[in-house]
Amino acid sequence: MDTIRQDIRFGARLLLKSPTFTLVAMMTLALGIGASTAIFSVVNSIWLQPMRFPHEERLVMVWDSLPKAGVERSETSLATLADWTEQAGVFEHVAGIVPRSLNLGGALQPERLHAFRVGAALFPALEARPSLGRAFSAEEDRVGGEAVVVLSDGLWRRRFGGAPSVLGESVTLDGEPYTVVGVMPKSFDFPPGAEAWVPLAPTQAELDARGDRKVRVVGRLKPGFSVSMAEDALRVLAGQLAERYPDTDSERTVRLTSVREAYLGPLRPLLITLAGAVGFVLLIGCANVASLLLRARRPGGGSWPFVGRWGRALRA
Repeated sequence: MDTIRQDIRFGARLLLKSPTFTLVAMMTLALGIGASTAIFSVVNSIWLQPMRFPHEERLVMVWDSLPKAGVERSETSLATLADWTEQAGVFEHVAGIVPRSLNLGGALQPERLHAFRVGAALFPALEARPSLGRAFSAEEDRVGGEAVVVLSDGLWRRRFGGAPSVLGESVTLDGEPYTVVGVMPKSFDFPPGAEAWVPLAPTQAELDARGDRKVRVVGRLKPGFSVSMAEDALRVLAGQLAERYPDTDSERTVRLTSVREAYLGPLRPLLITLAGAVGFVLLIGCANVASLLLRARRPGGGSWPFVGRWGRALRA
């Protein structure tokens, strides 16, 4: 400890004797460390950390796949989703997701919401519970069911002042009244950017339109099913559907991916590039400081006081 205290006092004296050198070195290191910390924070929160869903290893996205056309994954139809739900037998919960923009009316200025039509099974599949109220029920997720909406925490606080009394209130979405039944926690962001969720409630016309492929599907596998086992079972079902509906399903199969891969996969090359770039920035900063320590000279030819002792040690 005595040696450490002496080194700290010695370093402080040298820093005070060479303020210009000290400022340049500190700015160089601060730039490298600051940039590295900022980018690593982004990479850590987006890529490395889990998506905060319990038992994430059983959570999958289910896609249509057209190998002959070179399409690895695409949205499916509500009719195909109904077949997967009824016949696959590999899911504990499975739900469809369809993007939908909604105009929020009312006494305040109208607002365009980034909303989604989702199956009632979505929240149980994600094991997500509202922080206020409840999610909608299976009865509300049918044609003719009550029009209800679940709000995001951000929308609830921004538009309704975070008042618990919002439950049971009627809000106007696209000119139609919807009853607020729940508010999701601040940490819940699925699909990313969602501000409101309304029941999927597919019509018979949508269920009959096998070629209308606009649905993303998320499911939680039953215990004991791996992703590969579930994918094999769904591909057998896809073969049966291809024989039954050759006009729309003849060249289609199924592919399963993790939720993380589905939503973060396209960002992975960018995140790797950014992480590597800032690593080089930090490396260059350290190299520049080391170069200053080794090469700095007084105008008369001697070493600066700051680098005299440490420079000789580095050369040795």
